[in-house]
Amino acid sequence: MKITIEIPDAEIHALLARGLPPPVSSPDDIFVTRAGAVRLGLEGKAAMRAEREGRLSAYKPGRQVLYKKAAVLALIESSRLAPVPANDAEPEDPFERAVARAESGR
Repeated sequence: MKITIEIPDAEIHALLARGLPPPVSSPDDIFVTRAGAVRLGLEGKAAMRAEREGRLSAYKPGRQVLYKKAAVLALIESSRLAPVPANDAEPEDPFERAVARAESGR
């Protein structure tokens, strides 16, 4: 998801003339609620557990708990499981599979 904020040139020039930097919107500035974290793919209980364990920073400026969207996505990515390789080494025939296991000592 890409968010674009358009600011008229006149407003930018007015801010620069007063010595203020123009407003910047980066992905680090985007916050999501717990429901938003669930929509991103993080379970609600997992969010609360990560919050308790200190792996996810939470902010509560009012009634709702907010998380940084980048932190939620990083937590989801860090919990990704490695793909399990297919076991093509074993024969499909049960008898041949038993013989192969007996020969390998398993």
